[in-house]
Amino acid sequence: MRFLVIVFSLAGGGRNGMIGGDVPRRAPRFWRVTPVCRSIRTLFNFDPPANDEDIRAAARQFVRKLSGFAQPSRANAAAFEAAVDEVADSARRLMASLTTQQPPRDRALEAERARQRARRRFA
Repeated sequence: MRFLVIVFSLAGGGRNGMIGGDVPRRAPRFWRVTPVCRSIRTLFNFDPPANDEDIRAAARQFVRKLSGFAQPSRANAAAFEAAVDEVADSARRLMASLTTQQPPRDRALEAERARQRARRRFA
């Protein structure tokens, strides 16, 4: 499942394609739909299943995204690591409670499909 964040910016008075201050002629440049984080990958329903290292890496990416820190300062390191631990624990509980009727997906096959999509996108 991919989550999207829709960012709206309300401009007033006929700027950026607005007529009468509130009716857009077309979608202005400042309205955009962007993925939350491309680095966070789906972990559920794969064969082999996600291990603790995968879950912790996803939790670290999530906390990095929320905090805005790629590497926290020494003053924030304890809070950052505590947040990573809490998110990883929550992710483990979530994955343990999820069920599906679909057969597990093959990680290698999905990785190859992702590489093909990237080649097409960046070619």
